[in-house]
Amino acid sequence: MFFDMSVMRVSRTTRFPLQWKVSALVVGALVVFALATGVSNYLNFRRVLKGEALARARAISLTLASAVVEMPDSAVGSPDYDRSVDDVIAQVRVYQALGGPGFASHVLALRASAGAARGPGADAGHFEVGGAAGSLESLTGLTLFGGTSLFYPVRGYPEVSRSGRVAWSASAEYRVPLALVNRGAGAWPISLDRVVGALFADAGNAWGPELGIQGYQNPRRSTLASVGAEVSGQFLAGWTTSMLLRGGVGFPLVEGDGPRGYVRLGLSF
Repeated sequence: MFFDMSVMRVSRTTRFPLQWKVSALVVGALVVFALATGVSNYLNFRRVLKGEALARARAISLTLASAVVEMPDSAVGSPDYDRSVDDVIAQVRVYQALGGPGFASHVLALRASAGAARGPGADAGHFEVGGAAGSLESLTGLTLFGGTSLFYPVRGYPEVSRSGRVAWSASAEYRVPLALVNRGAGAWPISLDRVVGALFADAGNAWGPELGIQGYQNPRRSTLASVGAEVSGQFLAGWTTSMLLRGGVGFPLVEGDGPRGYVRLGLSF
């Protein structure tokens, strides 16, 4: 009983200086900041482990699609109205982890795409080969930059270096982890998570139709081929939007006008 009374008496008479109160608030804020930082680092660590686990697995992706553009029976066979087309496209992507030093596995990535079309509407511009593929940004919601998805990319060349009713392209990449940064730019709403490098080789071609009419020929020409290198950085922008910024340079081996640089968003494939 005496102990309880003394506690009550002390609580009524004790006065804490202003400095103590300010110090308590500062300590509390630091504790909250430390907890928030710890949770953020834990979530990021889980994401890194998940990325490594995915990189260690072998992945095979196959895309197969076809399209048919039909015309009324009365227009079929008419040179003025019949633009019907049948086409089929296919793409295969393979990813193989190779181990190696760094914060994640080295990865060998392979891709091959092919397509063919027939019919009066399958002209010389049906498929287009060349360029560096990318993804439009989602940060602003206006898709202002980032590049476009290309089914037949060949880096080091303009986007329509070859075209035709038959097309193919293939890529091989060796991807290497360079740095795990996980740092922000002060109070700015952007941070860099990781940096990855890649060496690549691309090839592709397109041709047809060969109509036998002067000025409308599109024969098969030399296959485009290139080699090059890329550096990619994984950013977190606006605290919520993850973006992979990829920059590289391609060196054309057939024709071409010298090295061609580019900046894109997203993986090449």
